[in-house]
Amino acid sequence: NVAWEAGWQDLKDHFARFGRVSFADVARDRDTGRSLGRGIVRFDDEASARRAIVYGNGTVFMGREINVREDRMGRGGHPPPPDGGGAGFFAPMPMPSS
Repeated sequence: NVAWEAGWQDLKDHFARFGRVSFADVARDRDTGRSLGRGIVRFDDEASARRAIVYGNGTVFMGREINVREDRMGRGGHPPPPDGGGAGFFAPMPMPSS
């Protein structure tokens, strides 16, 4: 779960420890502009993205533990990288409801 008050810069700053972030965004409802509690981060290289998955998963971001996974389908609201690899998309996603 990404904190509701988190912005793209917060997300970028959190993930910069794993490598150069080329893009970060927090998903928002297009009608209300409210955060959907998830975001997407793109890195300049695959090694940085892999580090983010391995070492970023389960970290605390703005008071909430986040899940980090690869967004292979481009469901983060942005198209996948045109080269089909390289940076990739990686996203902290909300925890499933129980």
